Amino acid sequence: ADAPLPKDIPLATGSAKRNFVRAVLVHSTMLMRTLGRPNREQVVTTRSELLTTLEALDLASGAIFHDIVSRGGKQIFTELKDKNKDVIIKNVYMRSLGRNPDASELSAAAGLLGEKPDADSLADLLWVIFLLPEFQLIS
Repeated sequence: ADAPLPKDIPLATGSAKRNFVRAVLVHSTMLMRTLGRPNREQVVTTRSELLTTLEALDLASGAIFHDIVSRGGKQIFTELKDKNKDVIIKNVYMRSLGRNPDASELSAAAGLLGEKPDADSLADLLWVIFLLPEFQLIS
């Protein structure tokens, strides 16, 4: 099934029902520009592997990133609210990092989610995972 596109990243042209959207067809957002998306007129063959201060601030407290993470937490909560905490954590790790959490990660995530996970605690878990260097690896 086609995954829905985030509402804050509208397509410049074409249908909204796609499995993969080429970057050129997506309107640039402030978050994309902050993270180094070049203008069409610029030729860029590499991107820095180190975060700039602006990128770090936008990831830590930017409104667009916060909205994306919040919607992700709500979506995961809606899909998995009837599952136990370990299943939810493993699902989040598999979706975001392509692997299961190790014992220390599972314990830390369980503490973050609390007794009864909700959309906000899941958004917090996503935020933590998205800031991991492992998630941000660009090859």
